[in-house]
Amino acid sequence: MGQNLLFDIGFTLMILGTLLVFAVGVLLVLRQEKGARGGGIIMIGPFPIVFGSDAKTVKALVLVAVALMVGFLVMNVLLA
Repeated sequence: MGQNLLFDIGFTLMILGTLLVFAVGVLLVLRQEKGARGGGIIMIGPFPIVFGSDAKTVKALVLVAVALMVGFLVMNVLLA
């Protein structure tokens, strides 16, 4: 019974996350701000690829990437 509950919780969280991403995408399209900024991080293992439309966005994403890398490495040490 415990495994089914964990599966249901995990599946529900995946569906909610997908719906949240879709809702944010719709809101961004509806807002359509001129001069909008954006960027992203692609993590390949512990190595980030950061890109953005301006320097301020890239700096913020680099901080997020460093936090993700540290978290990744800490989890690997703790679980090893």
